[in-house]
Amino acid sequence: MEHVSLAKQADVVMVAPASANVIGKIAHGIADDMLTTTIMACRCKKIIAPAMNTNMFRNPIVQDNLKILEKYGHADPENVYVLTELVGDELEIIDPYGGTLQAYGLCYETMRKTILKLVNLLNESEDNGTD
Repeated sequence: MEHVSLAKQADVVMVAPASANVIGKIAHGIADDMLTTTIMACRCKKIIAPAMNTNMFRNPIVQDNLKILEKYGHADPENVYVLTELVGDELEIIDPYGGTLQAYGLCYETMRKTILKLVNLLNESEDNGTD
């Protein structure tokens, strides 16, 4: 049950790089490895940073899976999937074979903002005398 103990400790989880396979598994609740079982057990915010060939990213199936994750994020604010935004219309190319990942700086900034929001919520809770 190591995935459950990891999930209980997490305040935020980032999947970077998130392949088309991992995005599809998460979108459809398939938990068949350490990463996906941990994600399914987490009740914290999740940041998904797609990383794949640009043509794969544009595939309607991948786009539908990303929309499913966005829908879950809007439906359950306590268990939010935050998809980092693309840089322009293209993913940043990081290898000569056309593999892509969103800009590292954007992933870092998304994680930083998410953690700051959590800290601010915690501070507000303490100021109001609630836990």
